[in-house]
This record gives sequence, C-alpha cells and structure tokens, in this order.
Amino acid sequence: MPIINEIDLVEHGAGRVPALQNLDLEAGNVAAGKDGVGFDTHLRSVSNPVVFSAGDAAATCGPPLAPVSALGGKVVAANLLGGDIAAAKYAGIPSAVFTIPALTRVAGARTRH
Repeated sequence: MPIINEIDLVEHGAGRVPALQNLDLEAGNVAAGKDGVGFDTHLRSVSNPVVFSAGDAAATCGPPLAPVSALGGKVVAANLLGGDIAAAKYAGIPSAVFTIPALTRVAGARTRH
C-alpha cells in the first residue's frame, strides 16, 4: 500500500545561475552568455586563452551538479599545471534525488531502490 503524506510546500532547486555580472568580463575580453563563460574542451576561455572557467561560471553541457563542478576544477588544475593535458568529459556524472523511494542516475541509466 502506498504511503500518502499531506504537505504544505515543495521546493526544487535545479542548478545555479552564474553570478558573473560584477566581474567586468568585457574588460578582460572574456566572452560569456546567460549560461556562463564560453570555453574549449580544456575549459579555457574561447575569447581569452589565459582565462579558465569551471563550476557554475562555465557554460558546460553537463548538468548543473556538484560533480560537474568538481570535474571542471580538476580539469582546470591539470591544464594549468600541465598545459592542456585534460579535457572535460561529462559522461557518467552521478546524480540523486533525495526522496523515498531513493532515485539515482549515472550515465543516463535510471535505478529505483
């Protein structure tokens, strides 16, 4: 038998909007759109090659999740230290919905527990 609960409020937070408006990106010749800074596969700015972008500030094709930001940080660090040796690949990013029953997802597969 399903459990039914009455609730007063449901909140949903899907991703974060990059807070770039106060950075004066134009002065640094850094191209950005509503989704963040545009970059190449090494997370280097397409308009200013000395600028890298990761996390919420990067206009990634990955979902707006903490593991995507962490991956971006690792890619940027590797490229800063080693010179364009790492590329961002977003396949297999895990996500979870904290519900009962729990729902998880990795690489497009859906699993119910």
